[in-house]
Amino acid sequence: MNRLRGWLLRHDRIVRRAIASVGLLLLALDLVLQWKALHPYDPSLQRVQETGILRVGLDPTYPPFSVFAGESIIGLDVDLAEAIAARLGARVQLVPLGIDGLYDALKTGQADVLISALTVDPWRMSDVIYTRSYIDVGQVIVKRAGASYLRLRDLAGQAVSVEYGSAADEVA
Repeated sequence: MNRLRGWLLRHDRIVRRAIASVGLLLLALDLVLQWKALHPYDPSLQRVQETGILRVGLDPTYPPFSVFAGESIIGLDVDLAEAIAARLGARVQLVPLGIDGLYDALKTGQADVLISALTVDPWRMSDVIYTRSYIDVGQVIVKRAGASYLRLRDLAGQAVSVEYGSAADEVA
């Protein structure tokens, strides 16, 4: 025992470095495991590359972003989806949904991505990854000419129309 103590005292610097190195290695391993838990493997990109099809979930009731034009869906969201698919060497398959079904379609694999009028929902951040917004329009009230709604109480007794499941629905 005295021999070991003597060796440790003579090589104190080496022992401290070894302990610090093991500690840093364990910390790095812990950080990697935490990152992997927060970012599970998503096979969507691999599936798009294998099939050549990017399935895009969108709500086609929100012109000028996406709207039915006869049998087709047109709009800015569709143009954006086609540009992304072109960069991936794929073609777009639009998956029209109500705004209240978009996240479920992503979660169940019906869509690879969502390109629609979505606001960042902090409650969903553990399940989805948001890009930076490509447009910020905020919420507005559209009223008849001559009507005055300056305060919330001015809306008392008035009919308010919002899209079910939208950010406006939450506010209303």
